[in-house]
Amino acid sequence: MLLIFPDTNAFFSDYLMRGDASRAFLGLLSRGSVMVSLSPVVVGEANRHLRENVDKLVRELRGSLANVRRSFSIDEDLTDRLTESIQSELSGQSADALRPLLEHDACVVLDWSTVRAEELVQRELDRRKPNLEAGSGQSIGLRDTVIWHNFLEALARLDGEDLAVFVSNDKAFAEGGTFHENLTDEIVRLGSIPSDSVKVVATLGEAMQEVRRFAKLISDREETLIDALVDWVYGLDAFDWEGFPTRNDALMDSTLPEGLKDIELTVVPKLSVYEVGEGNPANCIAANELVFRARMSTFDFVEATDDRLTIVGQTPNPDELTVEFRVEAEVQAEIETEPGARYARVLSASVSWDA
Repeated sequence: MLLIFPDTNAFFSDYLMRGDASRAFLGLLSRGSVMVSLSPVVVGEANRHLRENVDKLVRELRGSLANVRRSFSIDEDLTDRLTESIQSELSGQSADALRPLLEHDACVVLDWSTVRAEELVQRELDRRKPNLEAGSGQSIGLRDTVIWHNFLEALARLDGEDLAVFVSNDKAFAEGGTFHENLTDEIVRLGSIPSDSVKVVATLGEAMQEVRRFAKLISDREETLIDALVDWVYGLDAFDWEGFPTRNDALMDSTLPEGLKDIELTVVPKLSVYEVGEGNPANCIAANELVFRARMSTFDFVEATDDRLTIVGQTPNPDELTVEFRVEAEVQAEIETEPGARYARVLSASVSWDA
């Protein structure tokens, strides 16, 4: 059996699990001996984040409609009814976080961890991961610690032939694709399965790669398609990113922040493949982190509202900054294979990220 154990951040961009990646993940669960275990902390956090997102959207909606009334002659009762209707619809879904996964036969929500309060406190006093030190010198990470103990309890139910994948991009648990040393030691002491049978990955896309490997679902054809997609994605940094649309084969469905100059792209070498379609050519969906580095005027940076845009340095010009724009981009490609599935080429592809 393969156990998938997601942290809350694995669902950050799609708590309702309606996106392509989530649907592909749910579909893959039905194919083999794969189980998903969720900590009750993860379920609770996902619902809290969803409620907060709904509240934020409702506030933005009310503000937008107030601006409309100030600019145009619009009946106030009409906009109030519209707001109430949309708010009611959104509120009705604010408790549906992870519902498609929770209703799946392959998913189990674990009981609350049996770890004692004394052990939680001692772990914090010893500053053992997944606790993190805050700027004040205090430790934070109570919820992460409970999630970790839930994971250990899930591992304890496995045997030596099973595999497990912990899904989280939280540095409290791992860095560089490897658990922190003391966490690995705890897995070893547990002794239910070998520590090298327990992996940590950052995204559901990477977890799906492990599912495919375990279930032996990647055929020669799929491997050839993925290789072609990898080559195309990792070649994105050779393109001209100065303007949109670019003068290359990349169809960009998203835009960069205004005011970027001398743009350079770094493609993080970690492709997550969500779907490999049937047929020839085949439609493939994947994701990869892109890091754009550029110059930007201080004024344009102050005016920008995207929190994915950060300052990384200064330029010789005192009115300019060196900035990075870091996004998780979705890649959709149409890929054709030659007879025998020994070679594949990308016919068309698009790259997009959330506005």
